[in-house]
Amino acid sequence: MKQFQTEYRDEGSFSGWLREIQRCCELWGILGNEKLFHIYTDSSDYGLVEPVVALIRQHFPGAPYAGISGHGAIIHGATAARHIVVVSTVYERPDSRVEVVQLPLTYATQEASADALLAAVKARPWVKSIEMLTTVGGVNMPLFCRKLAVLPKGVQFYGGGALATDVYDGHAVENLVFSSAAGRSPGSAAFVLRGGAGLHIHTRYLTGWRRLGMPFTATSARGNVLAELNGKPALELYRHYLNMPLDERFFELAVVFPICFERDGVPCLRATTSFREDGALIMGADIEEGSVGNIAYGDPVQIMKRINESLAALQDFAPDVIQLFSCGSRQFFWGPDVDRETLPFNSIAPTSGFYTSGEFLRSNREVLLHNVTMVIAGMREGDAATMAHAPVQMDEEDLSRPNMINNCLTTFINKAAEELKEANEKLFEMAVTDGLTGLYNHTEIERRVRSALDEYRLAPQTTRPPVVVMLDLDFFKSINDAHGHQEGDAVLRAVSGLFRQARAQRGEALCVGRWGGEEFMCLIRDMGLDEAGKFVEALREDFAGIDFPGSGRHTLSAGVTRAAPQDTTVSLIGRADKALYRAKEQGRNRSVVL
Repeated sequence: MKQFQTEYRDEGSFSGWLREIQRCCELWGILGNEKLFHIYTDSSDYGLVEPVVALIRQHFPGAPYAGISGHGAIIHGATAARHIVVVSTVYERPDSRVEVVQLPLTYATQEASADALLAAVKARPWVKSIEMLTTVGGVNMPLFCRKLAVLPKGVQFYGGGALATDVYDGHAVENLVFSSAAGRSPGSAAFVLRGGAGLHIHTRYLTGWRRLGMPFTATSARGNVLAELNGKPALELYRHYLNMPLDERFFELAVVFPICFERDGVPCLRATTSFREDGALIMGADIEEGSVGNIAYGDPVQIMKRINESLAALQDFAPDVIQLFSCGSRQFFWGPDVDRETLPFNSIAPTSGFYTSGEFLRSNREVLLHNVTMVIAGMREGDAATMAHAPVQMDEEDLSRPNMINNCLTTFINKAAEELKEANEKLFEMAVTDGLTGLYNHTEIERRVRSALDEYRLAPQTTRPPVVVMLDLDFFKSINDAHGHQEGDAVLRAVSGLFRQARAQRGEALCVGRWGGEEFMCLIRDMGLDEAGKFVEALREDFAGIDFPGSGRHTLSAGVTRAAPQDTTVSLIGRADKALYRAKEQGRNRSVVL
């Protein structure tokens, strides 16, 4: 795989560049092989691109091309100085294949577009990777991304979304996506399909942003509008914890402190682009209500460590070319030093790409949309060659006293948050646990019964009815009277130990709590009534077989019942209590199913 990169100046020099590609291909004997052109521009004026497209068609008729507007292009690993960058990739193997497909892609068309893309891939079994260039980079396409999970397991999916040059002042212009498949088309995506027996693709992503402090829950969110975190206006997160100014400087600082949520087990950063008067935050991509996230902090030292990790992985892969899809927020974060994180890739292989408003990458099987992230795609034809790579050397200023202090403060904040989380978890455990037995207390077991009943009543056809069991130690008062409360406590702990053993075997399907005194309640969610009755009988017999050194053997009685759709918490527990009363009436040391 060979690659040529240039910044467009004028038609004459660009024609000369195209002729040089033809001459090289003839010299190497690959003129008839597949060729692909990428066109990156930082302008929304398609008139600037038209002569570029016309000259490509003139010199390479039928060659596929795909282009997009962004917040600057990357050429030879560095930020381009001119408005247009053109990259030509020539494939050396005759069996390598490239095709460009262009589809409409908006919120309204996302499902149909996903179906069309899946059909296109199914009709082309040679496809190994899909690169997407889209005008909806700052908007999550949940149905589109979810549907692509059924792509063949080995197919890589990656790409980026267009970013207008003036997005930071809130007046984004229309973005461009254009290709040889459909020309210029608003609200669309160009998909570059690659394949071939000798084609290999390695994709990965990096952030370098570190999570800070305690996690927050998105308690109110719709689309990319995050209204509430932990029940409070989301803007309070930035005002309370970061004392962030609510003026034109807000975006400059919010880029440094995005929110890190997790999707499909993968950390996903969400950039905050602006805020509303009601305290809602406008995010760089959709947020799912109920998502849990932390404030994240851009750490230059951490970023460079992640760069080195990626370079080492690429060194092992030995690509012929590298594509970068880097968020415009990273460009804003680094300022004039942004090339520090992109230029090192050019030491591995010719590197090109553009600055995006959103980065797409297939992780596991799901396609995820990222912000403030760099997606990397390395490609090669044939076997990997041996490569040597020296780690990126950081300037002395990277390890300077201010950065060392920042690292110490970050560590302190995260350690303090971990300890606070552990303390809160212990407090919660104390609040729901009975101190003597280690089982749930009365309030918590009743809450769990209520919750299980609510779930069942909402979907009685698909949810198993919960079973409730009330248990009581027989003649427990006589144990305390004859042998003292210490012996009585030992008996309570013994029966509780049997419950905990059963819980360890059955997991969350079994919950047990101390109802009060010598009474206990079981909530069983994975058994029918008959099976639950046998389970309780086995527990009763196990307890009856325990010989206490101080007081001998003891028994218990139980009442078992199953929820009905018309039940309330009161009626369900009342019926279990009634069954227990019948067991007592019938002579104790038995269970009754009602």
